[in-house]
Amino acid sequence: MADKLIYKGGASVVGQTGDDFKLELPKRGGSVHRFPKWWNKKGTVTYIEVAIFCVYLDNGEKVRLVVPHTDPGMTFEIRHDGNGNFTFPQVSKGAIERVGVFAYDTPQLLVEYQFSKISGGSVLKRTLSPLPTPAPAVVVPAESEDDSNDSSY
Repeated sequence: MADKLIYKGGASVVGQTGDDFKLELPKRGGSVHRFPKWWNKKGTVTYIEVAIFCVYLDNGEKVRLVVPHTDPGMTFEIRHDGNGNFTFPQVSKGAIERVGVFAYDTPQLLVEYQFSKISGGSVLKRTLSPLPTPAPAVVVPAESEDDSNDSSY
């Protein structure tokens, strides 16, 4: 299902349609998470402040949309088509350089969106791994009543 919202920084979300997005607030309190920076790694882990959205996909799986935090006055519109594709029609100029889509329960970066400050034009989508899909159903054959190994006489 197509959803959209406007993130205004911190814990401020307005204009949300649909319920497939959920801003996850840190368990320790506050409005932003500390998350490992996934670009320009220089051998050490650097933590940045981010907003993390849990996004439910139409296939029943979920991912994390990680938005580096800049300032409470930012305006950042996020649209999701339900299949894991995002668009960002309204971004405060220069406020955000990139957004990452991560596996929900691991630190694996799946997709990165780079904005004009980096890409030099329109939003660049960089796919590193496929989005999660449901595991195929496992069918266990039922034992037949005509079991030849029946030891009862």
